[in-house]
Amino acid sequence: MRTIVILALCSCVDAGLKVKSEKEFPNLFAQLTDQKDQKTTQRSGLKAFYVNLDKSKERASCISQQLAEQRIGNNRYVASTMPNCGDFDFKCFQLAMETNKDCFKSGADLIHMFQHGSKGNASSVQVAGAVLANWCSHKRLFQELASNTSSNYGLAEFAPKVEGSIGNAVKKGLHLNQKFEEAGADMGGGTDEEVFVIMEDDAILKPEFGNRIEEFVRKYPGKWDMVQVDTFGSKRDQDKIGMFQGTDIYHPSATGDYFGLHCILVKKSSVGKLNFEMGLMPAVPVDWFPKLLKDVPDTNVIVWNPDIVINPEVKAHWADNAGEDFLPKYCDRKIVASVIGGEA
Repeated sequence: MRTIVILALCSCVDAGLKVKSEKEFPNLFAQLTDQKDQKTTQRSGLKAFYVNLDKSKERASCISQQLAEQRIGNNRYVASTMPNCGDFDFKCFQLAMETNKDCFKSGADLIHMFQHGSKGNASSVQVAGAVLANWCSHKRLFQELASNTSSNYGLAEFAPKVEGSIGNAVKKGLHLNQKFEEAGADMGGGTDEEVFVIMEDDAILKPEFGNRIEEFVRKYPGKWDMVQVDTFGSKRDQDKIGMFQGTDIYHPSATGDYFGLHCILVKKSSVGKLNFEMGLMPAVPVDWFPKLLKDVPDTNVIVWNPDIVINPEVKAHWADNAGEDFLPKYCDRKIVASVIGGEA
């Protein structure tokens, strides 16, 4: 039986609190046994998690009820936080990274940490701390997923793929991007393996969300390790590699925006590889992560925008609806305010 595990990740992290130890994070899969009362209404094979700050109770309530309406059982997972550093106090950030080496194995791109689309009322320092913590939440989640699924992947597995990919590209006279596009177009059929769907806790789900996710996983014919769902911002025509049921599929590159990590799909067999690759790159705004894997050998990341989930951060780029029209009545409207941007 196919099992899809869905996780929701907090995109908005508090820059003023102490970072929690990775050891404090509970076992992801053990929590699922606590939902006996939901078994009668859950979709078969779908399991959900969302990562959420202690103070963000309204977000927790909103995303949990939305997932329940999709008949997807769900559990809360505690978000990471960062210390409050002074203006351009790089030593403070450096100390925070030293204290939390599990998140920042390759350091951090601090200059770009001060950039975020929803800066709002927050200072640059507050934005940087929140963006660092958001990266840390994702990295720790990938690490725990890899540990719980025994999805082992390291330098021994990665190095031969690098050498082989470059060597084959030279011999065939192909650019690496062409090789990835060929792999993405492979008609291999859908997958029967477990798939994790990692989401942010301020995501607004449209009614067809659960059905479309299942349909993609079962029927999409191309190869993929990770799927970024419903991005916003610019896309490049050159990145397009095909279509699925009338919706364009892209292999995202750093020259396009592809903003938003409010919903990503990750195959169980790929989580160890992606966790390892995330550890090789310096921390950046976390929604850059998928497009920075563009030319990584043996890694297929795609973008699929079926319009089934909304990231409220779009309001920082366009003045029109940021999802409020689809916000359920039981959700507090302040969930669309950005904590990273200092609006909440």
